[in-house]
Amino acid sequence: MSLSRSTSHGSSSCSSVIKALRWLLKSAEVGCLQVVHSVLIGTFLNQKVPKDRKQAPPLPLWALVQWERRVLMSNCTVLEIILLGTFLLMAWGSLRFSDAQRLDLQKIIYHDGTMRGVIWRSKTAVSGMPLAVAAEGFLSKGSHNWLWKFLTVLDTVLAKSGLSDVDFLLPLMDEDGPVYPLQPMDYATALFYLRKFLGCPWSQRPDPLQHLKLNFTLHSLKATLLSWGPQLHEKVTPEQRLSQGHHSDPNSSLDTYSRDVVWTSLTYQRKMIQEVQSGWRPAIAQHRGRMVVFYSFVGIPKGVPPYGISAMKQKFMANYPSELIHADLFPSTRLVSLVHDQLSKKVWKWVPWKYRISLTRSEEISSNRAQKMPKIDHLGLHSLLFDDPPSIDVSNNAMGVNSIRNMLEVHDRAIALCQGAHLANLKAYTHKFIGFLTAKYDGDLRNPSVLEAQHADQKIWTVIAELMERGKGQGKSKGKQNSGKSKGKVQWLTEIQRDGGFKQLCMRYQVDSVETLPVHDVDPVQDFAPPSDSFTRGRLSQPEQANAETDITATVPVTAESLVSSTCYTSVIDSCIGAWPLSSFFDVLLDSSMDILSDAAYEDLLRVASSGQVGYGAASPSCCEYSRLKLRDDDGPKALRSPEHLSGLPNLTPWELQRVQESFMMLSRCVEVLTLVFQAGGHVHLEQPLNAMSWLEKVVRQFLQLIGASCINVAACAYEMDIYKAWMFASSFTGLRPLGLRDDSGAFASRATAQYPQKLAQLFANLVDPLLDTSGLDLQWSYLDALMPTKQLSEYPFSQIDGGGAFSYPDWSQDNRQEHDWFKTLRTSWMNRIISERLDKILLAHVASGNPSPPFSVEILTPFKADLEQFLEAHGHTPDWSVRQHQPIHLHILHSFQKIMHDVDFTLLPSLLEGVRTGFSTAIPPSGIFPPKERTDIEPDPLSAHLSNWQSAEEDLPLTRELVQEEIDKGWVFPYKGSLEEAQQEYPAGVAIGKLGVARSDSRAPRLVVDSSVCGLNGRCIIPERSTLPTAKEVLRSYPLRQCQRNLMGFSLDVKAAHKRIVLHPDECGLVGFSLEGQLFFYRVTPFGAVFSAFWWARLGGLLLRIFHHLIWLSHAGFLYVDDFLFFMETNMMPLSATLLCIFCQLLEIPISWKKTAMHSSIDYIGWKFNFNAGIVTIPIEKILKLRGYIEHLISQPRTTRKSLGETYWPGNVDYSIISTYADLDPLLVPRPLHHPGDTFQY
Repeated sequence: MSLSRSTSHGSSSCSSVIKALRWLLKSAEVGCLQVVHSVLIGTFLNQKVPKDRKQAPPLPLWALVQWERRVLMSNCTVLEIILLGTFLLMAWGSLRFSDAQRLDLQKIIYHDGTMRGVIWRSKTAVSGMPLAVAAEGFLSKGSHNWLWKFLTVLDTVLAKSGLSDVDFLLPLMDEDGPVYPLQPMDYATALFYLRKFLGCPWSQRPDPLQHLKLNFTLHSLKATLLSWGPQLHEKVTPEQRLSQGHHSDPNSSLDTYSRDVVWTSLTYQRKMIQEVQSGWRPAIAQHRGRMVVFYSFVGIPKGVPPYGISAMKQKFMANYPSELIHADLFPSTRLVSLVHDQLSKKVWKWVPWKYRISLTRSEEISSNRAQKMPKIDHLGLHSLLFDDPPSIDVSNNAMGVNSIRNMLEVHDRAIALCQGAHLANLKAYTHKFIGFLTAKYDGDLRNPSVLEAQHADQKIWTVIAELMERGKGQGKSKGKQNSGKSKGKVQWLTEIQRDGGFKQLCMRYQVDSVETLPVHDVDPVQDFAPPSDSFTRGRLSQPEQANAETDITATVPVTAESLVSSTCYTSVIDSCIGAWPLSSFFDVLLDSSMDILSDAAYEDLLRVASSGQVGYGAASPSCCEYSRLKLRDDDGPKALRSPEHLSGLPNLTPWELQRVQESFMMLSRCVEVLTLVFQAGGHVHLEQPLNAMSWLEKVVRQFLQLIGASCINVAACAYEMDIYKAWMFASSFTGLRPLGLRDDSGAFASRATAQYPQKLAQLFANLVDPLLDTSGLDLQWSYLDALMPTKQLSEYPFSQIDGGGAFSYPDWSQDNRQEHDWFKTLRTSWMNRIISERLDKILLAHVASGNPSPPFSVEILTPFKADLEQFLEAHGHTPDWSVRQHQPIHLHILHSFQKIMHDVDFTLLPSLLEGVRTGFSTAIPPSGIFPPKERTDIEPDPLSAHLSNWQSAEEDLPLTRELVQEEIDKGWVFPYKGSLEEAQQEYPAGVAIGKLGVARSDSRAPRLVVDSSVCGLNGRCIIPERSTLPTAKEVLRSYPLRQCQRNLMGFSLDVKAAHKRIVLHPDECGLVGFSLEGQLFFYRVTPFGAVFSAFWWARLGGLLLRIFHHLIWLSHAGFLYVDDFLFFMETNMMPLSATLLCIFCQLLEIPISWKKTAMHSSIDYIGWKFNFNAGIVTIPIEKILKLRGYIEHLISQPRTTRKSLGETYWPGNVDYSIISTYADLDPLLVPRPLHHPGDTFQY
């Protein structure tokens, strides 16, 4: 009963049912229902049971005042005017909903502030009754009142409809107003709007009736004014109350000859208005029928006194001296009060755009609206009832970009004025928001509308409010030392917390804390080495050298102990800079360990670059092999490449080709380091000679496009060097442009070189200095780990989905783990054996060789098996190593592990041992770990038999026969010796013959696939739950491990033919069949392609993942995507934990594809390459080529399928910005940091 007037269940009584049946018997003459007139049935009508009858409570005075106020507003919509006007008329006229829908609109009379009309039929008056309503209400006097505005809009609606006879007051409405042709609104819709408008959705105040709306019905409107009469005692006569309620007086017949007997009810209404305006307030009525009592209403935000705003202004001007303070940009007093109130309560709520107005605009709105306001301030009603903050109309038609920018800027100033956040951060948000709003799109795409932009702003500030709520109560002390009062500030807006301390982000604080850079007097010689202490704050230096000729001035590095306690600095990277650098950081000439061509050193350098701790990155790779001077026809060095042959000229010797390759490797690795610094939030530059061929390399051109480089040509003569040289800086930092000095004509004074004089180095240091930290410390390369950021235990983002279900999570480095260490004794004994026998070394060698056989022999596994049996017996389980037929896994041992750890999915192992159901004829028991799957009402196709196969199976019959025979040999498939009719008799549950196909892939061998959808099986299988799979984003959210600064290593396992390790119930084997050359075949196991196969393996794989988590136990992260496991943890522990898992898999005969097993710092997983040591994620080159092929195919075809188009969107699983680069695939090659210091939001 969707149109039921009551929200409670069982509201109909036995007597009402009997009366309804008797009426049906009488009206329809149904002879079989004569029993309802029997004596036994009639006793139910005579029995009286006391009952607490539920009654509709009257509305509070607050609701009527707010509705009246809204109707009087200039921005009130037609929908609101019609609905609120009808509700007010029903309340003032004490009408039922049925009465309002029987009002003859043609007979309405409005005269002298009074509306009169006729209800042509009512519940108590078959011949009709009169109606009268006083127009002034509580807030209006004179001609402008809510009733006049309502009747004017209603008259416009009637004129537009063209109908001459409308006998209902409330028409059916949508968002734009009445629906034409006009038709009456039903009860349920009207009740919906009543409860909606009780919350005053147009207001910014909290909803005071949020938990009480369901108590009110449309009959509450009739009861409202009638409930106030008895509270006035002798001031209201019984005759007036009867007239207001449209009740006839049995003692008088004076009204018989007059229909217009409404003057008494008008007196009653005006008496109510007079009493309320004089200060009387009706008490809240007692709710009957087990209803909740009202609570007090929430008032407006506490205002800020004038002297408080004056103090705010002074602080604002002191903090932001360059900002102008005038009324056009200063936020309104109401907005400041609202922001101040929320910040003081540490509870932030989004401020609607309509209230983000300046002080000038607020005064204009108030002055323009003053004529429509009642002059009743002396009555005390303005502050109690008429809470109408100034607002503007926010719509798609009347606003532009400038208006939106003004609203956002006023909001920014209000927050900064109340010291909620730094104005620079708020302005950056506004600038970014406006940029997205005004971005240019393709011709078939439009820009967001104003209301869509407002909704986006609301979503963003909702996330900010959640972050504020989670950060509430975190003071500057930790643990038992926190004896002070909790600060509860918005730490991520004005300061950041690092290792228990707080770092100010205020620009004024940084300016006050800056140090004066020392300038050294050094003779200007040609090959001058500028002093490293040009960077006295946050630089990284090389260890001290013994050779005095290569020694460079530097401060003494800090000790390792101090680095452990203070690890986060914004530093400068200067790579491949030779003996004369801008700063001393990374070059093989400084230290033999700083060789960028060494994979280990390069990986460490990538880790630093992607950490987010580098404020500025500079690279100047060797340009020797890229020099155009070698192309001259003289006796100089031999040229190894040319602009036409960047990969090397023909006929090079092996040694010369190696030089070409090494020069490119150095250049490309420098570019990748700079790219990671830029992606992690720092500024970078690449320096090469102006004419160098390195600028033609594709990786360099991609890099310049990525950073939007400013190319700055710096002449040597401009810095007191009398040589024919210059430098080309391609930088993302526009502040370096002053380096490129020009002469009077505007041209550069000279050409290219790469040796930096002191003056250039000093100027460069001054320009880059604001980007660096003020710690004043040097960090040595040997203390690299100290520079890495530490992800704290409660730091965002958090990963949620690992493929193991609702009770499993991927990141086991969190501090809120509630699990018990069930397998501690087993893990301890196994770890001791692994370490003593160095089995981790055996596993590393086995994985590196790609051997498809298991890594450990039976002799090695024997003591581990004994430990396992002892562990099970200690927990009261008898080891059962029996194996169910047609599958290899020791399910009984697995069941014992599940019981020991009290796993939730207790129906899984019994189903696997018995044989799983398909969900066709017998329901699949739910797991309790996955979310329920929604049922569809689409009628599925019936079961069918297809004796032909797909083209992929028919085109190569020898291969298809071979694959079928392989599955027969493995026991997965059996040939059926009989006809289709005989199979249908043998399998009464049903027989379905699907189409056979052969799936081919470049990365794996061909395999059989049975299409169970074409035969109707998949559509008829009821799967109770839907599995959840992790995406690449879940891996990103788990990186790095919390409170870990060491190198990380990954480990991946792949289960071979995972779906076919689950045996079907014998009764349902007939549902999974196929035909080949006239022969029927049926599966004993769940094949690939059936919906139930994926569901059952998701449950089994999820159980394995949960066991693996408990086995490892140490800080790690783990994931399962279909049949691929991925784990990563500290490098020194990953081989040990991986050995532990491999031994477990071998003992339980879990079929692992050992050839695909990988253990390295860089792991390919679900189409991405994750480098856990360097901290970057990239797309493998084969995926790039495959994606390029997809897009080239889409471009070449006039039409395409939705599937083909969707195959190009998978890179967006990690970075949505990649989707916008499909026009040029080169940016896909750009590496992305796994951890970005600014990514504090949950993805």
